[in-house]
Amino acid sequence: MRAAPVNHAASRQVVSPIQTSPIADAAGTQAAHPDNSAAASRPSQRTPVSARDRNMQRRLIDEMVTEDFKRLKTGHPNRLFGAGVSSLSHPALIDNFVAQMNAVNADWAEKSSEQKIEHFQNVITGHFEAAGMPPPRIKLMEPGGGRSGEFDSKTWSMGMTAENLETRSMAETAGTAYHESRHAQQFFMIAKYIAQEGIQPPHSKQIPDDILEKATLAVKESPMSPAESAEAASYHTSVYGADREKRNATLRNLALHTPARLLQTGAEFSNAKAAHEAALATLETYKGEQTPEFNERRELREQDRTYMGLFETKKTAAKEFNRALAATNAEKVAFDAAQKAYHALPEEADAFAVGDAVTAKLSVPAST
Repeated sequence: MRAAPVNHAASRQVVSPIQTSPIADAAGTQAAHPDNSAAASRPSQRTPVSARDRNMQRRLIDEMVTEDFKRLKTGHPNRLFGAGVSSLSHPALIDNFVAQMNAVNADWAEKSSEQKIEHFQNVITGHFEAAGMPPPRIKLMEPGGGRSGEFDSKTWSMGMTAENLETRSMAETAGTAYHESRHAQQFFMIAKYIAQEGIQPPHSKQIPDDILEKATLAVKESPMSPAESAEAASYHTSVYGADREKRNATLRNLALHTPARLLQTGAEFSNAKAAHEAALATLETYKGEQTPEFNERRELREQDRTYMGLFETKKTAAKEFNRALAATNAEKVAFDAAQKAYHALPEEADAFAVGDAVTAKLSVPAST
């Protein structure tokens, strides 16, 4: 799953709580409001991959099957394993995908969501079929939970939100597509690992029977190399093995501390800040209308019911400001911790690395 981008740089500002003692009239400032929204989605039909795209992928792999290429790595966080030429983490396949995206860059903005999905389906299917892997079906998905895309192993499909397809740059959208496609490849590697090692498949058909059958045939024809097996084992351990409870806890925490929740706490703080500033300004205006003696003598102020009412309103607003500030800071810490743990999962570290590599390469203008 690839999360929608969140802009919370402003929330890194340090803001001190407001003193609320009877003699203090202090004020503080801070604002941070990430935004995350998505439009409704609609179903889409799969388009058959063209023979041209399939043959191009096969030629690419046939030309580069050497031990040197198989030892190449992505240069990104997943440095434990060599990237075989059929892996979407291989630099050559990343560059090939980027080239296929740059080829449609000129009219990308004019394409509908369905047309963009059709392009992704053709390109991704070409990569997968050339490598002997079952490609995922790409479709529109409902927004929610801060997601911009998600691979579902049970249906062997990957979804992308309309918001992602319609409002974000091609670089961001392509990065999401590649990220989720890499998850599909990871799960096929898990299926192959299960077949090769004779491990019990996950319950409830979390990987479809036909995918397990294709994985079994794949390892019979060409057993997994030690490097590929070790990589697949790391994903299996994380998703279905010894670390699955840790992963599930990470995902539950991620679902709890969402961009929407961070936005909500930021909005509550903004309201509390505005209320405190208004209460403070009203109090200061009233004080400015009084005599110098009134402002110098505390006992005179304490005898003035209007002043004391305004002071109590300001004091209550300051307490709410401090509460909202603490809640916002706590949520920011929790959100960052949830994201960090999520990105550290083996399958996510790998998928983010390749997806981010695609986004970075497409963010640089193509040479002419």
